[in-house]
Amino acid sequence: MCELIKRPETKVAGLRVQCDTLEEFSIEIPKVFDKLDECLDGIPNIVDSSGRIGIHLAEDENNANAEAADYGYLVCVEVSSFEDIPTDFETDTIPAGKFAVNSHQGPVNPNIHHSYAALYNWMSEHGHEELPVGHVLEHYDERYDRKNFSGEMEILIPVKS
Repeated sequence: MCELIKRPETKVAGLRVQCDTLEEFSIEIPKVFDKLDECLDGIPNIVDSSGRIGIHLAEDENNANAEAADYGYLVCVEVSSFEDIPTDFETDTIPAGKFAVNSHQGPVNPNIHHSYAALYNWMSEHGHEELPVGHVLEHYDERYDRKNFSGEMEILIPVKS
């Protein structure tokens, strides 16, 4: 079920995945989730140690012809402050705003694109336009089994107010 929600500003810290192809992303992202799990004790100020946020990063978000290599993915946790975050972690601030949300159930690969398509269709039908530069998020909480990459998670797309 798709819906529109408001999210507060959120600070995150995590590890970046950078690949040349979409196929490589599907292999490397689970590895980085595991690496982040191993590093949790070294990250101060974690808000919720059971939650993970995936952020799609585009180097040039205005380039419709961008290749997979122009994109990255940040696997992160929410933090209350960037103070004392280890230097090998990237930090980012997700701005407060409205997000279109859809739940995805089941394995991420190869099925998540269906949930994205459903959310984009819902946005179009309800007159919600994606922000041209924003944080497209994937939120994983206790409903999601990260070891088997299956369960329920949420896709969040920032929309214009």
